Amino acid sequence: MTEPGTPRPAAVRDAVLAAAVQVLTESGYAATSVRAVARRAGVSQGALQHHFRSKADLVAAALAHLAGELSTYAARELGALRGTPREQAETLLNRLWEIHTLPVSETIVEILSLARKDPDLAARMTPVLDTAHTLTLTAGANAAPELAARDGFDQWLLACVATMRGLVVVHDLDAATTPDWPQARRILLRAFDLT
Repeated sequence: MTEPGTPRPAAVRDAVLAAAVQVLTESGYAATSVRAVARRAGVSQGALQHHFRSKADLVAAALAHLAGELSTYAARELGALRGTPREQAETLLNRLWEIHTLPVSETIVEILSLARKDPDLAARMTPVLDTAHTLTLTAGANAAPELAARDGFDQWLLACVATMRGLVVVHDLDAATTPDWPQARRILLRAFDLT
């Protein structure tokens, strides 16, 4: 039983996850420490480690939590899309692009890059990516059911998301030859025969 005035475990966990997202966004993965997250959350390091045994566990849980929040945001912003299939697809891609240009997106790309060479981190990130992809496909299907019924929609949408991640990384390094978002969107729409 929790003593009066003591935060409930779920409240501590939520505070830690929110703090982890904030610290990751500000500092990046490499500079994020369990101690900094505990301090930001206003909990002891022991309380944090009661919920998350390692930095990799904490980061995976924080990103899964963030994926859920972003999915809720996308569903609210998208609603039921109107217009032609092309207009629906364009709006869907624009909302996903907005999410991929949030400050935390750079950190997510950093973590995914690191996971390629870190088996422990990769093992934790694979289910997070699966969840994020499922949430993306669900949001797309709910917003544009007619579009989602087309053959190849799931593969196309996940390819669009992968393209967005790549643009986030490369555009700042090579803006001269990397397509900007309107150019990339036109190419992606063409790939799904939505010209």
